[in-house]
Amino acid sequence: MQNKNDFSEMITQCHSVGLMIWRAVSGAPEVAISPQIMQALVGLQEFLKTVEEDMLARSQSGVAARVLSISVDQKAISSWKEKLDFYLKLFNTELNIAANMKLDELIEMFEDFRQNSLGQIKNEGTEHTERAPVPPAPSRFFGRFSIVINAVKALLKREHITLLGPGGIGKSSIAKVVINNDEIAAKYKQRRYFVSYDDMDISQISFGTFIDRLARAFGIKITKSTSTSDIHNSILSHMAHDDLFLVIDNAETVLDADHDAGRIANAIAGFGDMPSLAIMITTRSRKLPPNLACTTVSVPALEEDAAHKLFTAVYSTVIPIHIVQKLLSALDFHPLSINLLAHAAVQNEWSPDELMDAWDKQQAHLLDIGEGKSQSLRVSIELSLHSPSIQKLGDYTLSVLQIIALLPQGVNKKKLSELFPTISTTISDILNKLSQHSLTYRAGDSHFTMLAPIRLYIATAYPTLDTRAAELLDNVKKYYYNQLENDGNQLWFMSEDANIERSIALGLGTDSHGNDVTKLATVCRACIQFIGQVKEVVSLLNEAKRLLPFGNRPEMRTECQLVLGNILQRTGNFTTSESEFQLGLDIATRSKDLNVVAEFQRVLGLSKSFRGKQAESIETFLEAYRYYEKQGNEEGMASVLSSMGFAQMYTDDLEASSQSFTSAFNIYSRMPGMDHYMEKPECLAGLSGVLHMQQRWDEARKLLNQTIKLVQDVNDQGGLARYLSIKGALEADAGDIEAGRRLVTSAVEVARRLSGGAEIPSEFLNWIKYISARNELHAGNSESAKLQYLKVERDCEEMSDIRFRARSLRALGEIALVQNDGARAKMYFQDTENLCNKMGIPTMRLYACHVCYRLNSNFKGWDMYQRREL
Repeated sequence: MQNKNDFSEMITQCHSVGLMIWRAVSGAPEVAISPQIMQALVGLQEFLKTVEEDMLARSQSGVAARVLSISVDQKAISSWKEKLDFYLKLFNTELNIAANMKLDELIEMFEDFRQNSLGQIKNEGTEHTERAPVPPAPSRFFGRFSIVINAVKALLKREHITLLGPGGIGKSSIAKVVINNDEIAAKYKQRRYFVSYDDMDISQISFGTFIDRLARAFGIKITKSTSTSDIHNSILSHMAHDDLFLVIDNAETVLDADHDAGRIANAIAGFGDMPSLAIMITTRSRKLPPNLACTTVSVPALEEDAAHKLFTAVYSTVIPIHIVQKLLSALDFHPLSINLLAHAAVQNEWSPDELMDAWDKQQAHLLDIGEGKSQSLRVSIELSLHSPSIQKLGDYTLSVLQIIALLPQGVNKKKLSELFPTISTTISDILNKLSQHSLTYRAGDSHFTMLAPIRLYIATAYPTLDTRAAELLDNVKKYYYNQLENDGNQLWFMSEDANIERSIALGLGTDSHGNDVTKLATVCRACIQFIGQVKEVVSLLNEAKRLLPFGNRPEMRTECQLVLGNILQRTGNFTTSESEFQLGLDIATRSKDLNVVAEFQRVLGLSKSFRGKQAESIETFLEAYRYYEKQGNEEGMASVLSSMGFAQMYTDDLEASSQSFTSAFNIYSRMPGMDHYMEKPECLAGLSGVLHMQQRWDEARKLLNQTIKLVQDVNDQGGLARYLSIKGALEADAGDIEAGRRLVTSAVEVARRLSGGAEIPSEFLNWIKYISARNELHAGNSESAKLQYLKVERDCEEMSDIRFRARSLRALGEIALVQNDGARAKMYFQDTENLCNKMGIPTMRLYACHVCYRLNSNFKGWDMYQRREL
């Protein structure tokens, strides 16, 4: 044909129109296609039939007629192009609305099709595709070498391998390293093929497109009229010829397709049955060909060292190690996310400080700078979310993902029906399917959770909870609230502590749960008593103060102030705790909540006593007591008397202290039920402390036995651990060190059970271990005491307990003096003095505490140091 160029342009237009239509309406039901497009399709079909008939007639004419038709060809082609221009513009107008595509973009996108069309003309209807080259190994590849080595060993034996993992975890990179491995190259030579479906949408996949891409990769010649079954047979023949290694990359695209997924899976399984073939599949989905015998390898995140090398290979600016560690751990060492973040830093020429600032402000955006499945976390996740198998699960699927994204530890798979009661029949299927698509994963044997980049994307892309998701979140919070009230097993608390804190925090900003701060108080006590998380508790409480709706609910703010002040006080932060109490008192006074005013006066009285302001302390107590007495509030009166009893004990006013404790206990005893099961033992322990100080051993022992029985009757294991250790101090001071040791050992066992069997730093264990060390020191076993005190001091530092850390340092100073090391003793005493200043207390008030924590008067070093005699 002499007008080949003109005719080729027309073919390009035909491809452009056809592919434009196919991309925009593929997979859509006919009823969803606009009437304008349907009418244009009919017109186009009739027009193309006319062209076909005209071309057929010309090809069947004689030589003379064909020569004479040259000018007619030009005229006809011009007419046909004009008509096609009309349809191209029409479809561009209509389909641009649906697909948001422009004409120039389409022409560029289908340039390859134009080239193929020219090839068809040159080869008189025969298409020949050159075999696809093996992609090079990535230039930056760190870690994963054990996966590569094991995969190579298996593939050399013609065993099949599946690399499974979420998008961006590095499956394709591993596959490219494997296919370029020297041993693989030596065995399979030029018969190594890497066939990727990365650029295809699930809706575009059919058995035909799957087979066509394989044939093109293999370089198989096919004609326009070759059937799909013939192409398939040609592929099988090619595979059987000699040893062959095939990588099917992004296989989830074809294995979870709208059409022909089963047929494609059977074809891959058939390939796997061939003795000449070794297959490696990379996929985000666990939906694999059921009849393919293969080893599945779950690709993990990078090790920290490999992640660091990947980041610094891109971002070569010198950066402090702690900044890199913070960034990489925040990304869960996810390779694609690390690569994207490093490139963003390079492109923007950020300094390390600017990078940290950008990360803090725009995390999700920094992970969405790539394009396509392999370079964009967003595209990868959205493709998984919109896969047919995920869509079939229904509307709750995204809601479940949103909830998991909110919970740092994910969801306990053994408690799914309790966490999600409204979808209890489907929640397992939803989570299993999400795991199959690597949107979530199983963390050990207990939880379904997700990688940090996926969590970040879900939380950012879908920040608003609809009615379904809000309902699920309410049920999750109710589960944790009920567990906090009813579950005495602290192993559960340890396994769910981050989720518990998040559940409480999520409710603090709403009025829907007025008891959230009460639950928060329970969490905070458990955090400190059982797992020693003081810093986390203070952080959580400060966040609560920020989130609470103070304007409408001042009582929530004052309760938060009360909890925070108590936590700070019991760990020795007396200056700060007094400030928090005073702020709470001011809020309560402004809101005219006099009961809360009296409660803050009570805790302020105790705070002033710790800080050596005894006169102010007693007056503050009495002011609160007078208010409660006027109101006839016996419970309030008893709470003030008990606190005042301890303040009087701390200043050795033993007679007044005994009277206060006795009065408080009598009031609590008159009250019905179990409402004050904690307060009555506390009063008895205070009375026994007074008797202990007076060395009235039998009377003190009798009261402690009564105290222990009370806590055993209500199964208060925390109280049991504490009072057993107090009795251990009593017995040791009474001269029976062996009885003291047995009691302390029993207390340690109870505390360990509360901590899930693990001996980790906690408030209870620190108190008990401190008493154990004290007992040994009093018994003259200074070396044993020293080792124990050193352990307590380190644990107290770890959990920010200044008070017991200071007492441990003072004891270590006394031991140093006993061991004739005056310089070391002075150093310990100086550290103790510094901690007293930090606590905001006079050094003489270091032992404003129960007698079981005091050292006896035989140890003079601390007093000598304060008099500057050391």
